Amino acid sequence: MTNNKSLKYNILVIDDDPLVLEDAVLMYKDMIFLGDFDDILGKGSDGSVSSAKNTREAERVLQENFEKDPKLVQLLHVDERMPEERGSEFVDRMRWVYAGRRIGALLVTGYATDVSVINSREKGVYRYVSKPVTPGIIKPHLSDLVKVIFSREKPKKRPRENPFVFKVVDNKKQFEEYLQLRYAVYDFMNYIPPPPQDAGFKTGS
Repeated sequence: MTNNKSLKYNILVIDDDPLVLEDAVLMYKDMIFLGDFDDILGKGSDGSVSSAKNTREAERVLQENFEKDPKLVQLLHVDERMPEERGSEFVDRMRWVYAGRRIGALLVTGYATDVSVINSREKGVYRYVSKPVTPGIIKPHLSDLVKVIFSREKPKKRPRENPFVFKVVDNKKQFEEYLQLRYAVYDFMNYIPPPPQDAGFKTGS
């Protein structure tokens, strides 16, 4: 959550299904009207919703929005399976085009076990959300996404007298504790996708 009352944000919904697109746009407009984003981006923040039926339209909307306000926060609600380009591929392109800007993406899909969805984090997707999407489901993901966007803007500066800090691992126990800590962090940030439902794990006989 931010305290900047002049903060402006736009939610860009991208989906090739016109009915799904319309429903998502209406959902976000209702969320803005009801104040659901006050806890995410601060009271007094100014929100809007845009839509695009394919990634070409979405790219144009992003460009126009940033030209109007380079500091705009743009939250992308992106469908994965679209005919011309997958949502994760679009996000991958946009993260390089708008590197350093306030932009983040949630991948929305009806195929959570799709390999491209599971691997989408490597392409800049913060998190994927299974359909159907409701305000109660999407709000926590948007809140975490905004935290990530703003955390990237303020990297911690290392003291000049100590530019590099390394942790020395002296024994196996410390190494195991380090791995457990890393796993806990990745799990908290939802970096570890759930295993496919049909995945089986065999135990030793």
